[in-house]
Formats: sequence, C-alpha cells, structure tokens
Amino acid sequence: MPPPVDIVKVAIEWPGANAQLIEMDQKRALSSIIREVCDGWSLSGSEQFALRYADGPQLYITEQSRSEIKNGTILRLAISPARAARQLLERIQSHGIDARLEALKELAKLSADPTFAAEFINMEGIGTLARLVESGTHFGEMLAFTLTAFLELMDHGIVSWDLISLSFIKQIAGYVNQPMVDVSILQRSLAILESMVLNSHSLYHRVAQEITVGQLIGHLQV
Repeated sequence: MPPPVDIVKVAIEWPGANAQLIEMDQKRALSSIIREVCDGWSLSGSEQFALRYADGPQLYITEQSRSEIKNGTILRLAISPARAARQLLERIQSHGIDARLEALKELAKLSADPTFAAEFINMEGIGTLARLVESGTHFGEMLAFTLTAFLELMDHGIVSWDLISLSFIKQIAGYVNQPMVDVSILQRSLAILESMVLNSHSLYHRVAQEITVGQLIGHLQV
C-alpha cells in the first residue's frame, strides 16, 4: 500500500552522527519536524537550525518550497539561514586572511540560495561587500569570491541596482580596464556591469563614462 500523499520518506544527515530516517508529514510545521530531528541527536536550540538538501545546490528548505521534497531525498540539518548569514558577515570582516578567504568562498556558494540571501541582505551584507570592493584591498581569489557573492545576491532582485555607488562602479570598471586582469575577475566584473546597464537607466550612463566600446571589444576578442 503506498504511503499517504502528505508523507515523504527522507534521510537526514548531521556530521559525525548516523542519519535519521523519518517519515515527514508535509502537513506538520517545519519547525516542529526540525525540533524532533534535533532531539534525536540531543541538539538544543532547534530554532537555530534548518534543513537543506544534501545534494545539488543544497538549498534551504522553507514552508514554501517543502512541497518539492520527494521520497528518498537526502536532507541535512544545518545552521539556520539567519545564523549562517550572521556568522559569515562577521568572518568576512575578520583580520585573518585565510579565515576571510574561506568565508567569502562559502558566501559565494550560499548567496545563490534565496532564503539565505534575504537574511544576509537584511543584515546590510551587500553594503559590506561593496565596501570591501571599494577599498581596493582584495585581489585574486578573494576578490573573485567577493564579486561572485555580490552578483548572486543582487540577482535575487531584493536590492535596487540604483543604490550602487559611483565609487563601486569606478572600481569594477577599473578591473575591466586593467590590461592583465585575472580572467575570473574580468568575467564577474563584466557580468556586474552588464546587470547595471540592464537594470538601471541612470547606471547605464555612469558605466558608459567609465568603459569605452573599444575596451569591451578588446575583451571580446581575447
């Protein structure tokens, strides 16, 4: 006999522990399910946790998206989007170079998740990333991850491109104008400039003042 339509059988993982196999009642509040899962591993403060997919983009599961969970799906318990955003915001501003690089790498990946993005943006995260770019002190991988995270966050459409500062535009244009810039930084910078001109009439003119058609053609011919 097939299981009820509102029940999905899933496995939930947690580092260092045996996976829990549960029958998830889709009519039951997600917070209640997470509390029960936390109890199974003797974890306190269930409100600080959330469920994410273990494979693929590893998106956070919300009340709105939970209907997409299929039988046999592997999930994992993770810190909540708000907690993850708060921790990453602190780490990307740390003085330790290695810690900041790892945080930006993780942020670049998580920023594609709309649930995480909303929390990070609410904490003025985009402004923090913009200031890191404007400072001109980030290079190589660190800068590439910063630009990736910025673009992913802006692509959610939560923040208007019209709020981007002129100093940020100049810094991004500067990367494009550099003759020997790293290809990953160039690609992300061009993508950011493209989004600016497509999403904001006022930014179109500002970008046009910083980048010439000849410079763009030069990159296209590489």
